[in-house]
Amino acid sequence: MKKLSLLAALAFSVAAVRAQVVFHKIEPLGKALGPFDEGGSYFALKWQKAAPNGVFLAAAADPARRRVWLAAAPYGTSSEAVLTAFDAHGEKAGEVLLPTGFKEFKVLDEGGPDPLFVVYREAALAAFDAGGKMRWELKPAQMRAESFALASKSEGGPWVAATYYYGEAGLRVADGKGKLLCELKEPSSLRWVSRVLVGKKARLLATDGIGKLMILDEKGKVLERVSAGGNSERALLDARNPKDRRLYVLDSGFDTQRQSIAVYRSTDPAKGGWTKELSQDLGHITVSALTLGDFDGKGTLLPVLGTDNGWVFVLDQTGKVIDERRLHGRVSLLAAADFSGKGKDDLLVATEGSSLNLSFYTREARPSR
Repeated sequence: MKKLSLLAALAFSVAAVRAQVVFHKIEPLGKALGPFDEGGSYFALKWQKAAPNGVFLAAAADPARRRVWLAAAPYGTSSEAVLTAFDAHGEKAGEVLLPTGFKEFKVLDEGGPDPLFVVYREAALAAFDAGGKMRWELKPAQMRAESFALASKSEGGPWVAATYYYGEAGLRVADGKGKLLCELKEPSSLRWVSRVLVGKKARLLATDGIGKLMILDEKGKVLERVSAGGNSERALLDARNPKDRRLYVLDSGFDTQRQSIAVYRSTDPAKGGWTKELSQDLGHITVSALTLGDFDGKGTLLPVLGTDNGWVFVLDQTGKVIDERRLHGRVSLLAAADFSGKGKDDLLVATEGSSLNLSFYTREARPSR
C-alpha cells in the first residue's frame, strides 16, 4: 500500500510539473489573472486616474511641461472631447476641448507656452492648438496614416513623421506648421515609425515588417540600415552612448504566435554594423506598447513592454524580464520621462478596457544595507 501511495504521489508530482510547463507556455511567466495592480517591486504606484464611466478616447504624454493628458468623450453623444492635463502629483493642470473622432493623439512641443495636439482621425493627421482650432491637416490622397511620431523643438523639431499605406505608401515628414519636409516612397513597405534620440537630437526609426529597419533624419536621409530576422515589427533604440548603442527588435514570427525580442549592439557607429547578441522568447503575448526609460537616473535605459491583456514587463539590457505587473485591460500607452523633475524617469501606463485608466509609477527605492 505504501508503495502504491508513493507511486501515486510521484505520478501526481510529474503531472503537476507538466501542467506548470504547459501553463507557462500559455500565459507568460505562469500567471493568468490578477487584480488591478498585482506583482512587481521595481516601481511604486503614485496615483491613478480613471475616465468617467461611459467615456473613453486616449492618453498622451507631455514631457516638456511635465504633464500627462487624458482625452475623454461620451460615445456618440458629444461633438467635443475633453483633454485634461495632470501633473506629476496627479493634480489637474489644464483642460482643452477638441472635436471628437480620434482614438490616438500626441503632444507636439513648439517651444511656446502651449503645445499642439496632433490627432489621428478619418485616415488623416490633424493638429489643433490649445484653443481647439485646427492649425493644419496632413491628408495625402488615397492614403491613410498607419503610424506617426513627433519631435519637440528642443530635439531639432518640431516635426511630425508618419508612415502611410494604400495607394502610394511611404514615409512623410512635416514641420510644426504642417509643411511637408520630405516624402520617401522607397521602400514603400514601411509600416511603423518612431522618434528616437541619437545623442540629444531626434531621429526616425522605421521598420518595414519583413526584417528591415532604417534610421533616418527628418529630411528622409537614411543614416543606417539594419537587417533583422522575422517580421521585425517594432523596435527600441538606445543611442545615448555612441560607443555602446543597443537596439531591441520585436518579432512575432511568421508561423507562430510567440513573440520574442532580439538585442543588437553597436560599439563603433563610425564603422556601422550591428551585432546580434541574443534573442529572448517572451511567450504567447501581443505587445501593444513599448518604451525606454532611465528609471534609476544612472543613464541606463531599460525597455518596458505592455501587452494587450494588461501585462507590463521591465527588461534589462540583455532582454531578460526583471519585473512584471498585471493591470486590467489593454496597455495602450507607455511613456517614460522625468515628469517629477528628480533626475530619473517616471513611467506612465494607460490601460484601455471599459474605460481608460492612467497609472503613474516611480522607481521603487532600494533599501540601504
